[in-house]
Parts: sequence; C-alpha cells; structure tokens
Amino acid sequence: MSDEHDSWLAGLGIDVRRIVDAAVSTLASASAGVVSAATPSDFAIQRSPVTTPSTTDAGLSEAVQPPAKPASAAPNITTSITPEETVSRPDPDRLGVGEKLSVEAKRVPSFTADERKSMEWQSDSSSIVQRDVKVKGPQGFFTVLDQEGTGTLALRVVSGPTAGTLLATHKVTAVRPSGLNFIPMSGAVFHWKGRVSIGFVANIYLTPKGVSFKRAQFLEEEDYMVLTGWLKENWKPPAYGHLRPGTEGVWKAPAGPLILAGDEIAFGGPKGAQPSTFPPFFGNGGTAKFLAITTRFRTPEGDQGGFVFDVNVQKMTLDPLGNLSIFKGDSGTLSLSVFDDDK
Repeated sequence: MSDEHDSWLAGLGIDVRRIVDAAVSTLASASAGVVSAATPSDFAIQRSPVTTPSTTDAGLSEAVQPPAKPASAAPNITTSITPEETVSRPDPDRLGVGEKLSVEAKRVPSFTADERKSMEWQSDSSSIVQRDVKVKGPQGFFTVLDQEGTGTLALRVVSGPTAGTLLATHKVTAVRPSGLNFIPMSGAVFHWKGRVSIGFVANIYLTPKGVSFKRAQFLEEEDYMVLTGWLKENWKPPAYGHLRPGTEGVWKAPAGPLILAGDEIAFGGPKGAQPSTFPPFFGNGGTAKFLAITTRFRTPEGDQGGFVFDVNVQKMTLDPLGNLSIFKGDSGTLSLSVFDDDK
C-alpha cells in the first residue's frame, strides 16, 4: 500500500500500520506453535475524536444543541360574571349593593362531565358577596351585600382525590350609593292658588352611575324646618318637604336600576297651612328650609337599620311680592307666584 493511500486512510483516522503489525504478530505466533487470540480491539478501526466545528456567527453557541421540548400548556380557564340588571357598566366587575350575579368558568378543552360534578363556586369574602345556592359545576350564583369593598369568588374542586384544589378566582367590587341627583321633570312644578305652596316632581338618580341599585331601599329621615321673616310669623304648619309627602321614615324601593321616578318635593299643601287671602305685601319675605335631610339605604339581605349615604338641603324662598322659589339638593331653582293658578 503506497504512502499516498496511508495518508488518505490516516486522514480518516484509520491506523493502517497498527492493523498490519497485529496481523504479522499473530501469524508469527502461530508458526511458532503459540496461538494467542487477538482481541477485537487489535483489528478495530481506530478513529480520532471528531470535534464539531464551532460556528462563526456572533451570538451562537459553540456547539449545535438539540431543540428544547415545548412545555406542556396548563389548562386555560377563564371566568366572567353576568349581573342580573342590565345597565351601562364601564367596569363589568363593579356592582351596586344588593345586585345579583352569576359567575361562570370556561376551559379549553372543555370540562368533562366528571370534572363539572366535582367543582363548586364559593365566596372567600362572605361579608361582601353571599352565595345564593350551593350548586356543583362551573357556574355559581351570588348576591352583593351592603358592605363596600372587593370580594373574591373561588372555584374549587370539592370531591375526589384532588378535593381542595383551587381552579380559578374572580374579583367583584361592591359599590354603595354615594348621593342623589334631583332632576326636575318637564312641566312638573305645582302650586295651589292662594296658598304659599310650591313643589315639583323629580326623577331622583342614585349615584354613582355604572351600577344598579334596583334591589336597595331608601329612607329619608325627619328633619326640622327652619322658618325666617314673614313665614316665621305667619305660616302655620303642617308643611311637608320630603319625598312623597307624608311618607317620611318609610322605606321606598327605586323604580329602576338607578332612579326613584316621579317623587314630589314641595312646601305647603292643598289643605292649606296658609289663609286664602294675603296682604298686598309679604313683609320682607322669608325662607322655609330643611337644613339636613339625611337619606339611608339598606338591602334585603343586609342590616335592616340601613346606612346614611347622603344629606340634602331643601329650601323655599318667599319675596315681599309673593314670588316663590324652591330647590332641593342639586335640582336647580324653580319659581312661581303665590297668585298663580293651580298647577
């Protein structure tokens, strides 16, 4: 074998000389009557270690690595709530006190029948949200109580070998009413001719907007009326000045998610706390004012004594010529004359 072939084989990592020497040695031993078994390694093709060439691109590793196995995806569970009342909600997870809701969990792939039977929604914040009914499955039903704050609803496995496992949570924020907006209805001012009387019918909106207070109830507490000027000297009570005359201290339910509709706000009355004839002038006029009419709310499931959430002023003004004006809260001022016809 030529040196050229030896060089070519050496380039492949094959030691030709070593293989030939081993064969010659074996033959010589045999001719001398000594036979020694050659080991397989004596005749094996010996290769030099092969090193993977490093890459020349910047930022790449020196050796080529096998691709990593993708991590297995965890179950994709999403949750959502559906309030019973439909109002425009900037935040779907904010609800008014007293609201009812359902919460639901979904997964890709879908829950199996056995999984659905083993899970249950619970309230981890029982002072904020109360469960209405104990039911198995990915859907639950709850009521927001009368406490303000954020509550947690939790979906858990409640039976089987994995009982106690937390599958998902959903946060719910409970909102109390913070005030009343008095919006006079068109043409709603009223009056009894010949009497110091004025009133109007208002839509009364509960704030804040964006939640429902339909299941809450409201009560205006009694307040003392303060009289000045001619009214103090000449006006003989009774006179009323609260929502729905004669119902002070009575719990009332809103007419809708946000509104107490068509409630009367007035001073004086048709039976007359004032004589039917007047002097030409009313002295220096006067005022009749409720300084602080407090309003409470409560929910059917909460503290039945309720909570104060707003205080409003209601005022009537009489000038020397018999012109009357009235406002309550943020209603703006409405006016008429003592001598106007009935309205």
